[in-house]
Amino acid sequence: QFAKGNPEGTLLPKNIPMRFDFDVLSTTNYGLHIGPKRACVRYDGKDNFPLKGGTIEMTIKNMDWEYPEKRIHMFLRPASKDITMYVYKHSHDGLGVYVQNVKTKKSLFLRNMPKDWKSNSIHHLAYTWDGAGNSVLYFDGLMVGKGYIPLPDTNVKNFTIGTTGKWGNAGDSSIGHVRMYN
Repeated sequence: QFAKGNPEGTLLPKNIPMRFDFDVLSTTNYGLHIGPKRACVRYDGKDNFPLKGGTIEMTIKNMDWEYPEKRIHMFLRPASKDITMYVYKHSHDGLGVYVQNVKTKKSLFLRNMPKDWKSNSIHHLAYTWDGAGNSVLYFDGLMVGKGYIPLPDTNVKNFTIGTTGKWGNAGDSSIGHVRMYN
């Protein structure tokens, strides 16, 4: 009830207006299903995506895949001309966040190789960054990586939950909730 932001989104690829309000009390069983032949949801970045530091928090349930899984699974991706960011499962070395400052070409890849990632298991991921360039990745409540990358003060046009193309569109997953904090 105290949340800021707008849950009005666009279901892709059909550009259908929709509302998917991630509820903290919901379970990942009934979350947004993403993967092959599934849609994704695009949200407006204005007033939704933190700009000068913040936290992205989400729960992920892998429906039909386990580690060591060699495919890429995309969970969240913002669109910005100055920042590249992926929250995803990398093909070889874990679940994590890739961030690149497009202006400086510097990048950071924080990741964790889950040891107990089995089909239908639910995991929590949180990525946090501050305006000074410090980044921290948490997996299932534990800090698993930290690094430094100064990010430009820029707008995020929009962000998608799921993938908009073939890259990262492997295996079914369910996103139980997504929360963003400034």
